[in-house]
Amino acid sequence: MQIRVSNERYVMTFNSNHWIPDLSQRAVSPELMDDATADEKMLFSTLKDFKNINRFLSQVRRVLRTTVFADMRWRGAREVSFLDVASGGCDIGVWFARVCGRMGVRCSVYCLDKDPRIVRYAKTVSQGEQSITFIESDARDIGRLGISVDYAFTNHFFHHLPDEDIPAMLRILHNCSRHGFVAHDLERNLGWYLGFAFISGIFWRDGFTRDDGLLSIRRGFRRAELETFAARAGVEVAIKRSGLGHWLITNVH
Repeated sequence: MQIRVSNERYVMTFNSNHWIPDLSQRAVSPELMDDATADEKMLFSTLKDFKNINRFLSQVRRVLRTTVFADMRWRGAREVSFLDVASGGCDIGVWFARVCGRMGVRCSVYCLDKDPRIVRYAKTVSQGEQSITFIESDARDIGRLGISVDYAFTNHFFHHLPDEDIPAMLRILHNCSRHGFVAHDLERNLGWYLGFAFISGIFWRDGFTRDDGLLSIRRGFRRAELETFAARAGVEVAIKRSGLGHWLITNVH
């Protein structure tokens, strides 16, 4: 049985209290945290949750170790510049800077986000990491700002964009990164959706984490869609599954 709710299609299974979304196409509803009038306390609670989500579910550290850090070692880099686009709470930037410090690599980390509330939160929790510079800007302005780095990175950002904006964003990341970029985002997958629904109901009951997380998966991607975006962008990338419910899109070799 199919019904229509808020212009999004759902499939009803089990009983009237259980809803499974139709994942045949990307959802288009906006996420709660993208609302400029969203409750700030709930927004900050969500950003706090992201730190553990990025580390344990998204496994971003493994992603960067096997791409950016592997390439740095191969090149014998002694200094590096790194741009984190839509950086949120800047937990990834802080971790990246600290790993570089342990490696004896001088780093410049740029954390870019367009939401002034998120930038303010990130500055507060970054513990004064000297190698981090915060940029309050829309990602589409990276070229206009003249930002050029060794590596560009973004995690869970592309699914916030409409289809028509993604090829341009791939070109922006490609053009601003001398040694390549890494984009990490969600797979639109029913098993992952149900798994996150269960996990988030236990661990993340505050903020927007659960509702936005489920919508994020519905806004995620199938491989063929990512391949189409890359072809339209004219950017050569490798696309592969990355851990639990994620895609890795990169031209860092």
